[in-house]
Amino acid sequence: MTTAQSPESVLESLGREAFNLKQRQSYFVTQRPRGDAQIFRLTTTRELASSFDEKNARNALTFSGLTPLEYSSGRVLPEGHVMWALNESVPLLQSLPLEEQEGSELILGYESDEFHTRNLKLTVTTTQTSEPSNPTKATFFRITRPSAVLEERDGLAAWFNGSAFDRLDNDIVVFNDRVDAISVDGYTFFMNVHNFVRAFQFVDQMKQAARETFDLVLADLQFEDRESFRRVATTDLTMITKMTSIQRKMEAYPRYREALKMESLLEFVDKNPYIEIEFDGEGSDRKFRFSNNPRARFKILKLLDDDYLRSNLTEFDYEVDSKGAPSGA
Repeated sequence: MTTAQSPESVLESLGREAFNLKQRQSYFVTQRPRGDAQIFRLTTTRELASSFDEKNARNALTFSGLTPLEYSSGRVLPEGHVMWALNESVPLLQSLPLEEQEGSELILGYESDEFHTRNLKLTVTTTQTSEPSNPTKATFFRITRPSAVLEERDGLAAWFNGSAFDRLDNDIVVFNDRVDAISVDGYTFFMNVHNFVRAFQFVDQMKQAARETFDLVLADLQFEDRESFRRVATTDLTMITKMTSIQRKMEAYPRYREALKMESLLEFVDKNPYIEIEFDGEGSDRKFRFSNNPRARFKILKLLDDDYLRSNLTEFDYEVDSKGAPSGA
């Protein structure tokens, strides 16, 4: 269900209530390769819960002081901004209905034999304020690597007791101070886009969209090895982001769509040799040659994404926001 409040007002409220938010429950989220995510209850002492509350509050204040910008694949996050996505659009949140399961006794604990450290993905802390009628609720997400858990079987663990090192027979978990995402009132806010799309299961969606864009947009362009280019452009996350940007411009600007013709692209490259696009063939019969060399693999997509501050290909003037909306469209 779409939220009734603006992201600006939600962030403002989060900042006001930051130090009133208290832990309700914590979880580990695990996921096997190509498997479904699973949650495990993480029982904490009052002292640890209080430490979580303090760290969460400081993160909430940091987020609330930033300007919200709607998430879009391929969009660069400017300094001083935080990205947001509606919860209903975040794949992982749809498979982890934490609000529904919070009181369930069916959720297994960390001590369960089904919990495997190697599949560890996230630490989740649900919080709320103390108002009985209309409490503010916020969920804090920390990306948690398997290496955050030091288990006894990893070696001989020891701790310093003030005068000497003593054997430690229990597991140690190191939790990040920094929060990777905060979900509140229908929005999820985050600052590291790359980590977010991976941890919150956007990648499969993005790959499918990239395949559709490639087949639609590049259908009439000539390539020496189309399949090799397609395979890389629809699996590499950075290139997928470029594909998303191309599709967004195709849908928004008719002039951009017209510019992505083989004749126009060849003319543009001939007038701008610094772009250094490689071809096979001569004249109007040339075909794009894709190279997976790290220094060359992005050149074709940069061309198709009209990736220039002042574009002679489409005659658009771009502003910030990777490149944001052009003027003159």
